Amino acid sequence: MMAAANRVFASDPSFGARQTLFAASQDVPGDSFIGPRFGQFVPSQPVGRSPLAKRVGTQKA
Repeated sequence: MMAAANRVFASDPSFGARQTLFAASQDVPGDSFIGPRFGQFVPSQPVGRSPLAKRVGTQKA
C-alpha cells in the first residue's frame, strides 16, 4: 500500500534538486522560498510563505 502511495505522491530526486538549483542560479531576493506553486508539473518559482512562517516569534524559535 505504501509503495502505491509513493508512486502517486512522492517526487524523484531530480525534482527535489530543481528548487535548490533554481535558487542558486537565479537572482532571487533573500528570505525567499522557492518551490512549485501548484504541484510537481509547474516550474520552480518564488512562492509565498505561510502566515506562521512570517511570524517573528516563530522565526526566532
